[in-house]
Amino acid sequence: MNLKQKKDRVMNFDDPQDVLLAKVKLRGSLDGAPQLWWYRGFQYGVVDRQPTLLWQVEGAQLGKYVAKDDGSYDHIFHDVMFYLEAESGELLTAFSNPYTDQNHEPPIMRMGPFTNMMSVNATRLKMPPNMPPGALEVDWRHEPVIVQGDDIYIRESATTKIANPAKGTPGASDKDYFFINDFFTLTGKVSDLENDKLQSAPAYTTYESLNEWTPWMAMGNRPGMVLGRGSTKKLESYDQLPNRLRGWIDEKEPSFFEDPEFSLWGTPYTPLNQDG
Repeated sequence: MNLKQKKDRVMNFDDPQDVLLAKVKLRGSLDGAPQLWWYRGFQYGVVDRQPTLLWQVEGAQLGKYVAKDDGSYDHIFHDVMFYLEAESGELLTAFSNPYTDQNHEPPIMRMGPFTNMMSVNATRLKMPPNMPPGALEVDWRHEPVIVQGDDIYIRESATTKIANPAKGTPGASDKDYFFINDFFTLTGKVSDLENDKLQSAPAYTTYESLNEWTPWMAMGNRPGMVLGRGSTKKLESYDQLPNRLRGWIDEKEPSFFEDPEFSLWGTPYTPLNQDG
């Protein structure tokens, strides 16, 4: 029986099947309808354990869950993200690097489309079309679920190993790979998960990240890292996106709101599609 067919039962979060069902219902929708997320965060440079606020980020993710015959799901999604001024939050069009005194034009970050294959046992990334072997690897880690009253907290972390997208360009690191570490806490209500009338449950996420230098900063092999933190919210409609973010997406990435499953076909893939 497919997980989405479970009816009229109290969920047991020690049961891996119920945990998978909770993830799908909180992140997406059991009926496969695309779901839109908004996020906003801050990123800091860290050198000698001293953090320096570099910029804010704001973006959106569109994704859907496709149920498989074996009870697993394919999570298909893509992101678009914009860099913002550290203090004002306005769109960042020129960045003065405090570590090198060099000026840069921040890119628009386009990520995906990706497909995560999710089962009761693991989450695995399906290699995107045209990706060279070994160019992208993701290690997902699942932590115990916490339930406090009607609140549920589902925690996961992931380390992404990706071929250095900037290697060979002026000022870039000569490392072969770039590492991204993400930590997520997905939050929702148990009562929503147990409500069979809901295909999709309201949800929020908080996240932290610990990464190597952002490639376009041209930091070479300087010691240090980028620390990020932020929040995300699942939206009920496109109209709930902040007006300015909708405007940026409409201008710069008008095809973003197409079904992410469709965009897997005929789209050349690179690990990080950057557009200055």
